Formats: sequence, C-alpha cells, structure tokens
Amino acid sequence: MTEVIRQHYVPQSLLRNFSSDTVNIYTVRVSENLKTPIENKKIKEVFCERHYFRTSQENYDQWFDDDKYARIFREILSQKIIPSRAEFRHDLCEIISLQFLRGIALRKESENLQKILEERFKSEYDELIELLECFNTDFIDQLKKDDRYGDFDYLEKYFADRKESVKNIHADLFKYTNVHVEKFEKLNIELIQNLSGKNELSYVISGSPVIRNQWINEYYFPISSDYCIWLHPQEMKIEPLEPRVLNEIQLINGTQHCSHRIAAKNKDTLEFILNNPLDESEISQLPNSYWKYVLYKMFIANKNAG
Repeated sequence: MTEVIRQHYVPQSLLRNFSSDTVNIYTVRVSENLKTPIENKKIKEVFCERHYFRTSQENYDQWFDDDKYARIFREILSQKIIPSRAEFRHDLCEIISLQFLRGIALRKESENLQKILEERFKSEYDELIELLECFNTDFIDQLKKDDRYGDFDYLEKYFADRKESVKNIHADLFKYTNVHVEKFEKLNIELIQNLSGKNELSYVISGSPVIRNQWINEYYFPISSDYCIWLHPQEMKIEPLEPRVLNEIQLINGTQHCSHRIAAKNKDTLEFILNNPLDESEISQLPNSYWKYVLYKMFIANKNAG
C-alpha cells in the first residue's frame, strides 16, 4: 500500500516567514463565489496536497532542496539585502524558478494542457490499445522495452490515467528550470521592504507566490511578511507595487486557482484584504501596466457578479 504523504507546493521553510510562532499561520480559502472563515492552521497542513509530486514512475518532490530555500532566505532576511555573490545569485534564481514552476498555478495550467492533448490524441491512443489487446501481455511488455517504440511509453504516460497525466505534464515543465534561471539572472533583482508599518498591509502569500507580469519580464516573490523579492528589466524605469496592490494581486492569484488559499502572519491582514478591495477610482490612479489591467478586470468581474 502506498504511503500517504503531504507534499508542499509552497515549502514550510518559506511559510514560517509568514508566521508569528513558526508553527501556525493565518489562512483563508478563497474562490470567485466563496470565502471561508479565516483560520489559524498548522503550517504543515496548508499549501500541500497528498502525493502532489508523486506519480507511479517517480516522486519529483525529491528534485527540490528545501534546506537550500531556508538557507537562502535566512541569509537575505538577516542581512536585509540580496548578497551580490555570483553563486548566491544563481542559487536564488534557481529557487525562484522552482517555486514558480511548483506552484498551484502551473499545476492548473498542466490540467488545461492535458485536456487539450486528450482532445487531440486520446482517440489515437485508445485505437492503439484496442489493437494491442489482440496480442498477449508478454508481447506488449516487450514492445514497451523496445527503443524503436518509445512513443508507446510517451502515449501511456499522458493518456493512461488522467490524474497521472496531469502530474507527468507538470513534472515535464521542470525540464525548463534552467531556461528560467538564465532569464532571471539577466534581470535586476531587488529586495523590497514593506514600510507601511501597518499589520493589515503586511505581505501575504498564495499557493503560487511568484507572480508574473505577462507583458514584461517582471516578477514578485514575497519571502516574508516584511520583504519581497522584485525582478524587473534593467533597462526599464518602473516602480515596485505598493503592498496593498501586491496583496490584492496575490488574492486574485489564489482566487483563480480553484479556491486555494492565501495566508498571512496577522489575521488583521486577511480581514483587510477580504473586506477592502481596491475600488475603481483607486485602480484608475495606478500607472498603466499589466497589474492595472488584472485589477480592473477583476473589479469588473466582481461588479457584474453583484
């Protein structure tokens, strides 16, 4: 019998930076039509799913060095700067890349891709299986082992079981980790300190904490209730998002991915973000950007929903 284990798509070492006691964290589950009560839950119980990274072929949770997460963030937060050492910068970019890929948003994108692949190729796979059923099991096993028929393994990997298929597609995305690392290393990487001085405006975290500007190479990654990593193009003169705006983006991020959670160090923070969404006049005053587009799109959706 397979051991049932929780696997975190946001590592516990990171979540502890959003906790007052390193054990519990305030969290709320959100969706477009639902807000559950704010809860104070154990960190080991949130931002995780059973066998999230485990397939019948491998456990790709083993690809992540969460001790490195803890070590990197501990050095940043203790020094309150991002060290300029080339090796440190490379490790940080690798961690940002892995967190971007392992988050719940990429799992949902994997589900969408699986549906597209199934619509396009599932019938061909089913025809192949029907044909192979005419042969005995030994023949099929030999076929799978034959390098000339590698496509059979490929088809089986993506169509034999829908849940497994989604996980396999997600796992394949990690082959591009170095592509993201190379891209991140070319960007300015800054540490933003939250200077609001207000509990209700401390940074929150979602199930996909690395948020991406889809118009330019800009990323935000909150690493504690007081600090956020900001990546942006060197040639562009832009200002970082204010804490309230960034928190609203994290809320939208959590809302869009099947009622997943956002979490914070303080209950006040979650109460404020849930009960005080940016209004139209506040959004209109923001600089024209992808973030303004996202916020305005959500404002219109909420308004139409009544």
